[in-house]
Amino acid sequence: MHYIKVNCFVLFITHCSWGEDKFTFGSYSYVAVGSSGDDYDFLAENIGNGRVFFAGEATNRRYPATMHGALLSGLREAANICRIAGRRSVVQTEDKAVEEGLDLDDLFKSPDLSFGQFSVLHDPTPGSPDSTSLVRVRSSERKLGSDSVFLYGLISKKLVLELAVIDGDEKRLSLLSSSLGTKLVGRNGLSSQGEDLISRIKAAKSSGKNYARNNEWNPPCLASLVWTFC
Repeated sequence: MHYIKVNCFVLFITHCSWGEDKFTFGSYSYVAVGSSGDDYDFLAENIGNGRVFFAGEATNRRYPATMHGALLSGLREAANICRIAGRRSVVQTEDKAVEEGLDLDDLFKSPDLSFGQFSVLHDPTPGSPDSTSLVRVRSSERKLGSDSVFLYGLISKKLVLELAVIDGDEKRLSLLSSSLGTKLVGRNGLSSQGEDLISRIKAAKSSGKNYARNNEWNPPCLASLVWTFC
């Protein structure tokens, strides 16, 4: 440890042995062949239902392999920890406590629709076929421990039905990203619209208020949708 005296103030400077550590030797992340920036987002996902968090330059998609990227990732996770801890510390009513007790894994145990690696939860609010649905896609290739990695997106209920008739998840993902510009994100990347939708689904499933009936919707003949993607 070194000491630097500046205007009567002593600054403490620490020196780490990162370059000498046998497990790292000063290494840093990079995008390998066959990888993409999405891998940084995967590494940044918390696990254990918001109990274990990850920071470091390898979790910062925008500033990887940099010191400021590592610093910003630490600030990001500190904010996430405060947000989740604050959520748990709030005193809630009995009904609200039941609602919070249902996490996304619980909700997706009984999806409204599933096909391939896709699972779907519809908005329980009665509405048109264009109402928003929450889609979860399981990555079969990327795993953290024994848990699968999931990505989420918001699309219309009508589009969900169109995706269901496409043959193969690769074509479905291609349609979402290339043709429609829909970006799948991690759990923490959902917008306020997504969080509001999750809250409505939790409330509906907790109370059981006509959830199934509200999500009934007669789709058009599937044959009329298939030709669009041939």
